[in-house]
Amino acid sequence: MLKLYGPRHARPGPVTSTGQFVGPLDELRRVLEPFLRRVPPHQLRLERKAFLEAVNFFGGDPEPDWSVHFHGDHKKFKNTSAFAYGPLPPEALQTLCAWMEKAPTGEDLVQLENFGGKVADLAPHATAFFHRRAQFFLQYQAYWSDDSAAEDHLSWVRGVRDALTPYTRGAYVNYTDADLEDWPERYYGENYPRLQEVKQQYDPEDFFRFPQSVRLPGVVDGQ
Repeated sequence: MLKLYGPRHARPGPVTSTGQFVGPLDELRRVLEPFLRRVPPHQLRLERKAFLEAVNFFGGDPEPDWSVHFHGDHKKFKNTSAFAYGPLPPEALQTLCAWMEKAPTGEDLVQLENFGGKVADLAPHATAFFHRRAQFFLQYQAYWSDDSAAEDHLSWVRGVRDALTPYTRGAYVNYTDADLEDWPERYYGENYPRLQEVKQQYDPEDFFRFPQSVRLPGVVDGQ
């Protein structure tokens, strides 16, 4: 996982990478060596952990820059997402860097999580989850506490998402975003009509419903 943060104290924001490896530390060093030689890190931290220790590290409350999920004293947040089906071209990286420089605070970030591996073993139509061929997905995140700062953060997270839309596809359903008008296609791709059939079979009265729940067949706007 790669995380890019907004500027901090008039300095460029840091870039951090966090991951896990099942195997000996010596083997991990061998695997990382070509990458570290090409992109030398400011700091490298390799630790051996027991299973429950690793669970707490990745899902608990470690140092914010090292954690998988953001930890802070914020009271409000806005997250949204998109999938990348291939490497971002140079112009996309330039766009991303430009938007990171405009982030309202150092707590705003873009998180890149790798796909591939077992998630790609199944076909996109085998389950409800459609984006199995993506190489990674991006999560655009903004955090704040003071209501007066809300518009700056909301504008930024929406802006960076829209700016990278030409280079991405869809969105991750577990990061629901009320701003997405075309959410059925973004979340479910070509699988949405089949999910509507399941909805018709098991919930014909539309009891299980929220603004972005799967609609009954023939219903588009949820009315």
